[in-house]
Amino acid sequence: MLHLNFAPSSDLLVPVLMAALRKAWRDPFAAPAVIVPSPAVGKWLRMRLADNAILGKQEGAAPFECVANLPMPTLEHFLWNALAPDAALRLLTVEHLQQVVCALLDEERIREDSYQPIHAYLVSPIDGKIDPRKRVQLSIKIARQFLEYEYNRPSVWDDRNRRWGSPGIDATWLAGKNYCGNEAEHEAWQKDLYCKAQERLRAGPEKNAIISLPHLYRRRRENGLNGGPWSVAPCEIMLFQASKISHFHRNTLVEISQMDGVEMHIFLTNPCAEFWEDLDTWRNHKYPRRWKHDSPAQSAGVSSRKPEDYNTGELEDFAHLPDDPVLLELWGRAGKENIYLWCPQAAWNFEYYCPAWVEKEQPPQTLLKALQLSLLRRESKLPLPASGQPWESDG
Repeated sequence: MLHLNFAPSSDLLVPVLMAALRKAWRDPFAAPAVIVPSPAVGKWLRMRLADNAILGKQEGAAPFECVANLPMPTLEHFLWNALAPDAALRLLTVEHLQQVVCALLDEERIREDSYQPIHAYLVSPIDGKIDPRKRVQLSIKIARQFLEYEYNRPSVWDDRNRRWGSPGIDATWLAGKNYCGNEAEHEAWQKDLYCKAQERLRAGPEKNAIISLPHLYRRRRENGLNGGPWSVAPCEIMLFQASKISHFHRNTLVEISQMDGVEMHIFLTNPCAEFWEDLDTWRNHKYPRRWKHDSPAQSAGVSSRKPEDYNTGELEDFAHLPDDPVLLELWGRAGKENIYLWCPQAAWNFEYYCPAWVEKEQPPQTLLKALQLSLLRRESKLPLPASGQPWESDG
């Protein structure tokens, strides 16, 4: 089952995570997994769980004082272990794929008609040879792009009918078909290069020993695990602040949360406590972004700012915002899309945690808190300080 927990800051999510950990962590040798976006976030979270220095000893948020044997894997490593790879398998990385792509971009291959754009870029017009620096730089970009294709254009598994619902770009290309149709300008050489790279990975001295997560997922769905369909054992899973994740990662996590006995808790920041999925955060609709560094200021979508722009008069005008908060319109696109993609998976059942001063309906004392409150409530105007007093300092 999927449980969503939102708050305007990470500090407010820590005590909620503590409560969930205390409830799930019954056996010290069988700790629930806490998935973090990076090792740095994992270190920060361990410190907060140990001392809870930021929030203090609030009710239900007593620190652990000592955090031991609590795994905090990144999302990639968690899914790799959840898919139960064979002992000889290794996860395909961008660096390894880059070496394969670089070796494939030889003079004979780029002379083919479909590789004409690559030939025009790599071959020097002076001596007619491949520029080695350009080949290395291009191969790393192509390797990143190929993995990006696998993650954000994946094949979708239909669990009800036990078959693939729609093929992804990897399955389509490996079947010899075009994913974008016959009109795509650069798909021909990308498809050929991707298939050749997969053949090279399978034909190495360690056959099929290096594999990407989407390909391992396909293998588990088609071949199962230990004579039966692939599944994850009953467990508690915490996902903390892993916001920017691909279509493949989100789909796989949702499938794991729907397995028997699996309880998955998602902890994400959400700056607005109101419904704001209808807010227009697409800048291109209002502000054309096609300008250069030397374009006139009036043609720029977001004009440059100067020190003299930040005067008292402008701060007064800031209190009279349009109908929707401008900050949500300008900065909220990635966060809104992330919230929108998670909520339907949990049937819009979630918990939202506000700061204590907001729940007590205390008037904001600082300009920063006033701005936070206006974003929480999706209000265009900043609330006024108590009793008409001037704003206090946030420092």
